[in-house]
Amino acid sequence: MRRLFSILTSLMVVLTTVAFVACTNDEPAPVPDKDPNEQPDENPDKDPDEKPEDPENPDTPDPENPEAPDLEADNTLRYDWTDISFERTVGSAFMEETPEGVIYTLCVDDVKTYVSYEDTIFLLVEVAGRSVSDSFDLDIATTDETFRLWLCDPIRGMGLVVDSERRTGCSGMFRVRRGVIVCDLSYDAPSGGGDDIEFCVSYDGSYRAVNECYDIVYDERESLFVPRSVLLDNRGDEFKIYVSSRENAVTVEAMSDAEVIVTYPADGWATLLKGNFVSGSSHPAMSFTLEGKRYLKGKGDILGMNCQLPMYDAATGRLRLNANLYNERGGVALYYSGSFTILE
Repeated sequence: MRRLFSILTSLMVVLTTVAFVACTNDEPAPVPDKDPNEQPDENPDKDPDEKPEDPENPDTPDPENPEAPDLEADNTLRYDWTDISFERTVGSAFMEETPEGVIYTLCVDDVKTYVSYEDTIFLLVEVAGRSVSDSFDLDIATTDETFRLWLCDPIRGMGLVVDSERRTGCSGMFRVRRGVIVCDLSYDAPSGGGDDIEFCVSYDGSYRAVNECYDIVYDERESLFVPRSVLLDNRGDEFKIYVSSRENAVTVEAMSDAEVIVTYPADGWATLLKGNFVSGSSHPAMSFTLEGKRYLKGKGDILGMNCQLPMYDAATGRLRLNANLYNERGGVALYYSGSFTILE
């Protein structure tokens, strides 16, 4: 009995010691004395891992997040060109991805098709190695990227081309964020010649596709189809240009339902290769077939027709095609940029 009492007493001592240790370990860690000079945190919910903002330039992009910050744009193109000041709202915008990179074109007028951008005041920027989904900042004076910037006012006969090899006296930025574009450019002409230029354009809106085919009635434009394939049939005395809305239509059989077929005499091919127009005036036998209906210059209300290859590269298999049909109400305007197939 005395032995049992001794065992129970020892057990109670052990349990009491364990309970005391457990309670001691549950106590909170001591709080260090607070610095009396420490200022209170104005934002107690701030993420401790958040990077501090640059107080001198709060819009400085985070290099780890090129998407930020967003750009503000007022859809305006403006320049000061020596003693000429100009400002207009951007009327049309195009964004095109090519195998080489991306091309942005902003015009002050609502042009009928892409080829007409050269008839109005415009900014064209090509950046190699970029896609239409990219967001980036390009420092015009120092960037290592391959680019070309072309600012043109054809009405006043003024133009400026800046690229990776020709940018002496130029400074500024070309920024893109999720399709929003802001470009600021300064050009200091060399002493004794040229004009100083200050230029700015910003745009936040929709982009038209470069590949278009429209029916134009006076000033109204209605889309007919999106050109996706071009076939050049350079066989025989008459050459044909087939344009289809179908992807990868590379044979005459596949082009049996092509929306547009332009037919012209074989001697017009040399003219096209020079980038010049082949027209119904210089080639009366030329025809323009639209959705199965064939048109000739001078027949009915048809005033004329023409086609042009602004760019033709046999090595890469790519071209740019401009084709037009004119009538008393307006006509049809077509533009295509992309790959082609040729039969010879």
